[in-house]
Amino acid sequence: MLVISAWDRNEESSIIFCWLFYFLTITLQAEEKKVSATGTIRSDRKYFPTKLKKGEELERGDYRYLTSNGVSVIKWMDKKEVFIASNYFDPAVENEVSRRDKDGNRKQISCPLAIVQYNKYMGRVDLSDQKI
Repeated sequence: MLVISAWDRNEESSIIFCWLFYFLTITLQAEEKKVSATGTIRSDRKYFPTKLKKGEELERGDYRYLTSNGVSVIKWMDKKEVFIASNYFDPAVENEVSRRDKDGNRKQISCPLAIVQYNKYMGRVDLSDQKI
């Protein structure tokens, strides 16, 4: 990936990707360059862990993760499955997010920190994509 191969800064850096441009190999390359990379990823991408593709049905707020070579892939259940990969965030650290249940009432559910931070920094980009 051109962005990461040209990255030769001495300061701590972090890149957040949306699923359209994100592959697990990007995270491995970023890890080698000491650049933090986090992004949503589709389960049909090459090298995606098969253990997270198939398996148990999760309840809303539940998540599972696998970690290898400094890269974690997290599967979190919101209304649908959400997959995110990161070489920066500890997959065991969680936060709470507010969601509406079927009756329209607000409910706090657990959410991995990687997803909370992804939503914090990518939310505006995703909103602008909706307008195109």
